[in-house]
Amino acid sequence: MLKIYADEENEEKYVEFQSGKELIQIPVSKLREVLELAEKEVHSEVWFDKNVFDDGENT
Repeated sequence: MLKIYADEENEEKYVEFQSGKELIQIPVSKLREVLELAEKEVHSEVWFDKNVFDDGENT
């Protein structure tokens, strides 16, 4: 489960979740940056096979 909260001093928003026994807190602004980057840069294995590892081109 995710919890979203605002810091009491500066109102910065955080996402909080449990990972094993650890409590993880990530600023929403940093999470947004990572998600925007992932939208552009993360691809499936099939995409890499078609766009990066073209066997016909590399032999």
